[in-house]
Amino acid sequence: MLITQEQAKALRRKKADLQLKNYEFALEIGISRRTVPKILNGDYKAPKRIYASVMEWLAKDYWTQQKSPNGRQTHKAFNYKY
Repeated sequence: MLITQEQAKALRRKKADLQLKNYEFALEIGISRRTVPKILNGDYKAPKRIYASVMEWLAKDYWTQQKSPNGRQTHKAFNYKY
């Protein structure tokens, strides 16, 4: 499965937001540290297991956050307003 440039950009953004180093990112996803640069550069034909774990990590916590009508982020599960 191909990890595109857009997916890689989203991964880099989430990784930066969480302030993860490459080895922390690798541990969290369950991949080798050598694979991290390939994934973050994009256009990487990843094996199915790696692709699945990367996309699950990218989607994790996404469903709980949404924008409210007033533009603030709300946490759907706990109704926190930021």
